[in-house]
This record gives sequence, C-alpha cells and structure tokens, in this order.
Amino acid sequence: MVKDALNFYNASIWAYYSSYKDRNSVKDWHIYLTHDDVMQLVNLLLGVGPATVATTLATFMSVVPGAGTIIGAVIGFFGAASIVGNVTYASATGKGLKIGLTGISAI
Repeated sequence: MVKDALNFYNASIWAYYSSYKDRNSVKDWHIYLTHDDVMQLVNLLLGVGPATVATTLATFMSVVPGAGTIIGAVIGFFGAASIVGNVTYASATGKGLKIGLTGISAI
C-alpha cells in the first residue's frame, strides 16, 4: 500500500514536470508573455497600481540579459498607461503580450 502511494506520487510528479514549459521568452528584442503571465499582471495591477507594475517588471526582467533594458525603454517611451491598456485587452481576449522596442501588443 505504501509502495503504491509512492509510485502514484512519483508518477504525478513526473507528469507535472514533463508537461512544464517556459511561460515567457525573450526573442528578437521582444519579451513574449503568455496569457497566464498576463493574468498575473492583472492581479498585480488591481492590488498595487500601474507604476508599481512597471517598476516591478523592469526589476524582475533585469535577471534576463537585455529584458530589463527593453522594459525600461518601453516604459520610458510609451508609458505605464500603455502597458495597462494592453494588459487589460490581452486579459479580456485570452491573448498574451509582446513587449519590445517597437511597442506593446496583444498576440
């Protein structure tokens, strides 16, 4: 009985990790966020506001080389309101986001 429980647990863990995939990526000077990431941003926006989200994105994305720079440039040029508008649109339509030097868009 204990052995069966352990086998079931191990099979469940293996199934979870084998289905794991990266949620966001950086390619061609653009940051791609999945719909799940967008929904987390919506929850963050509701709790703390757009300025904090913009700062948090720039800070956390600085772990990935170049990503913090891209976010900082986008925030500086387009503004936090542009991020909020596109996050709202992407969350309502079930899409992800593409954030880059050319702008922000739902994909």
